[in-house]
Amino acid sequence: MSAAVAVEDLAFTYPGEHHPVFDGLDITIKSGERVALLGPNGSGKTTLLRHIAGLYLPSAGSCRTFGTPVAELAEAQLARIGFVQQEERFLHWMSVEEHLGHVARVLRGQVVTA
Repeated sequence: MSAAVAVEDLAFTYPGEHHPVFDGLDITIKSGERVALLGPNGSGKTTLLRHIAGLYLPSAGSCRTFGTPVAELAEAQLARIGFVQQEERFLHWMSVEEHLGHVARVLRGQVVTA
């Protein structure tokens, strides 16, 4: 199976911070695999997912999704990525599918939120 996600020597430090969230991180996730990220608050789980989804760019190293660097993902490839954070932000009248569609439209700039 091909790698759906390939993280190589990934490093990231938030602007203005001195300590990296991670440095030299390597992860390969093959198509069809299921992966759980476990760790305490502040350990970098959400930051890593944001890199994989193309929402953050690394300080160093690379993150490829479907074989393409996240900074170069086309809209069709981005449409294959679902990312829902832990916080409950669902609108109670929406299904999960409707909520993900709404989030995708927001990220593409098709919806303006207050």
